[in-house]
Amino acid sequence: MAIITNGPLGEFRGRIGNLVFYPLNGKQVARTIGPQGPPSVKQLANYQRMSLTVNMLRTMNDFVDAGFAIEAKGTDKNPQNLAVSFNKSTAIYGDYPDMSIDYSKVIFSHGKLPFSEDISVTKSPKGLSFSWSKEDVKGYLRRREDMVMILVYFPGMRRSVQMLNAAKRESGGYELKLHRSMIHQPMEIYMLFKAANGKDISDTLYLGNINGPGNPPVLDEAEQAKAAESYAELEARFEADKARYHKKMEQFKAKKIKYEALSSSERSYERSRHMLEIMPGKPESAG
Repeated sequence: MAIITNGPLGEFRGRIGNLVFYPLNGKQVARTIGPQGPPSVKQLANYQRMSLTVNMLRTMNDFVDAGFAIEAKGTDKNPQNLAVSFNKSTAIYGDYPDMSIDYSKVIFSHGKLPFSEDISVTKSPKGLSFSWSKEDVKGYLRRREDMVMILVYFPGMRRSVQMLNAAKRESGGYELKLHRSMIHQPMEIYMLFKAANGKDISDTLYLGNINGPGNPPVLDEAEQAKAAESYAELEARFEADKARYHKKMEQFKAKKIKYEALSSSERSYERSRHMLEIMPGKPESAG
């Protein structure tokens, strides 16, 4: 049963048939629940795009949060949402089931902060050597305190090295030491520039690949189906967490429980909601 809040023109909350209505980031959304038929090829393609994107991004959460923080501010999105949305759309190529990631199109930021000139990266005996021009950027005296952010992604290992404050722009270079197990692994390398006050950021600069390609294997149809099953399980948990949270909210408003009890329920609700938003296996028609 669904409940209409705030009068006949208010929002639905609850279930009507196989639709569940609930608020999400200030909007009312609906999801289908219950048994579904076998996924279509279009749905499987969507699952695979999501899976490739999320499996990469989950290794670099801090970098994503820092890169998209400015763009997410004041919106109903968070940095992880933006990263998944942009990269799922622009960085995945090919047809199901042979999709892959185009690492040259992966992005972690949108901004107007200028790059330095002559940026390069080379392999060194102990890691990577980065260099850039220290002065040939407009407004250098104002920009010299900008921070350089560096990300090195290892597709074959599904690991990342994230340097959120690697060096100042005025330093002109940075030496990144890597564990010996990583030095000969395929790497995809990215750089951003971030204002010292955190209010501006550059676009994403892809510095290229070192040690050759290393795309992770794509999921086959059975794995795609498993992802859809896992999504359905998480969705059920989310609905249970949401119901508990709303119940605790009503109890808190009625002064029957303390805030600590509400806060614990709220954290569980927000955690499962966030996981549901970024988890692969979501039906294309949902939400």
